[in-house]
Amino acid sequence: MDNQQERSLFKIGYLLGIIDGEGHLGLRHQWQKGGTVQISPVLQIVNCSEELINLVGGYMKDLGLPVYMIRRKSYRPNQRDTYSILLKGMKRLSRVLDVILKYPFIKSKRAELMKEYINYRLGSP
Repeated sequence: MDNQQERSLFKIGYLLGIIDGEGHLGLRHQWQKGGTVQISPVLQIVNCSEELINLVGGYMKDLGLPVYMIRRKSYRPNQRDTYSILLKGMKRLSRVLDVILKYPFIKSKRAELMKEYINYRLGSP
């Protein structure tokens, strides 16, 4: 690929494939003081391959998307460490959804519902 646009489309396609296969798009709730609940949209990609998570994280950075990578060490002898990309928050996820919703993928209906929820909460049209 010698064209920048082709490289960007490849990276977006790769990201969409990983989200479909290894990713989770959903809402996370957290209890606050006073008994209220805070609901946050979440995109999480988890895998045992550090190389894969670093590759996807690098692609996201190249596309100008926010990235937060985590290594969860396993203390059990028969389990491997896990690596993940975790994005929480309305504005962060809105930026990611603006990019990925331009293209078809399996979890697009869930992503559209999440984008509607974010727009409703942020007061955007």
